Amino acid sequence: MEKTILIISALNIWSMGKDKGAQSLWVTLRSYADEGYKVYFVTSSKGITGKLYDNIEIIRFSLEWVKKWLSLRKISFFARIVFYILFQVISLKLALNICKKGKIIAVYAYEIAGVPVCKILSKILKIPIISRFQGTSITPYIHAFLWKLRFFEHMIAYKIPVDLLIMADDGTQGDKVLNSLNINMEKVKFWMNGVDKNMYVADFDRDSFNKELSLDSKTKILLTVSRLVKWKRVDRIIRAMPYIISQSKEIVLMIVGDGEERENLTELAHKLNIIPYIFFVGAIPHEKVKTYMNAADIFVSLYELSNVGNPLLEAMICSKCIVTIDEGDTFKVVKNMETGILLNENEIETLPETIINLLNNEDLGLRLGKNAREYALNYFWSWEERMEKEMRTVIQVIEKKKSIQKSTLCRGYNSALL
Repeated sequence: MEKTILIISALNIWSMGKDKGAQSLWVTLRSYADEGYKVYFVTSSKGITGKLYDNIEIIRFSLEWVKKWLSLRKISFFARIVFYILFQVISLKLALNICKKGKIIAVYAYEIAGVPVCKILSKILKIPIISRFQGTSITPYIHAFLWKLRFFEHMIAYKIPVDLLIMADDGTQGDKVLNSLNINMEKVKFWMNGVDKNMYVADFDRDSFNKELSLDSKTKILLTVSRLVKWKRVDRIIRAMPYIISQSKEIVLMIVGDGEERENLTELAHKLNIIPYIFFVGAIPHEKVKTYMNAADIFVSLYELSNVGNPLLEAMICSKCIVTIDEGDTFKVVKNMETGILLNENEIETLPETIINLLNNEDLGLRLGKNAREYALNYFWSWEERMEKEMRTVIQVIEKKKSIQKSTLCRGYNSALL
């Protein structure tokens, strides 16, 4: 009998276009499909509908007209409510139509919007529900006034009882949020994302890379990789560049990624008169990110909340010297002067001098990069290992649910005989 799993999310498969951006959702879909599951993916994001990959079928619906309201500050909260309600109603209707095609063995809510509708389906179909979160953005606010109302979508998603809750250990302290809500942690798996361990190229041809970009062979490369949104704080490294350039003209900053802040960041670079030293690479396929990662001399990540995103993990795999900020649980991965440079938030003003010191002390950068790679190889899961762990756990959850239902049915039958 075909194993069929239904995954519901408001997110797109790739956050910045085909093969571009965070790969965690795509890896999840593909891993279940490769394991022999028929995967239906229901999403409110734009893109191709239908069969995308062996055993993966995409069902989309559009709420773009509501999403436009989300950027309007005066009505954004009410727009979130409208989006949330419409998402539940429409995705439930589509999911029930999918159920007519065959038996679903589990429903899987990928991120907060999908949890309520998956819970309804779980009740109707009497099947397990799995919820999965890519970390959390609300940790700094859990003691603020009316925070539960302000983040109502998160509250509902975290508080709804599920058979398995997977929270990414991405440094944003999702475990802390769940504990503050008295969630049953016995059903929670707090796992770090997997990493593409094939990112590293031992014999990378740096001279050819520089030549392709018309850079001098001596030019050093600073690299940042992220979605260009405010909390990723790419502006911090841009603001540091004038001083860095004043000390060394043989330097460029490469910014890989795209997003709503790109125009503001470009304008900032113009104001600082450093455009010749900045490469706005844009969103590129993940395979091409590999090239930039191996070419870089220093990888910079200056996010708020946490810096333990996949780009930083991949930079460690690639033996890069890391410069980052001690936000969230970043300190658990980056040990200052051991596996990278870890600055306190009140040390941001020392960022330019820190970069210059690394540029002038090549041996230090190489040592930190080597240590980072050794740490990553010893402690990070590959995506294959991460998804294998998840699927084994999901199978256990499904079997446990079946066993409970069978036991309940037997008790009911015996009671009827008596």
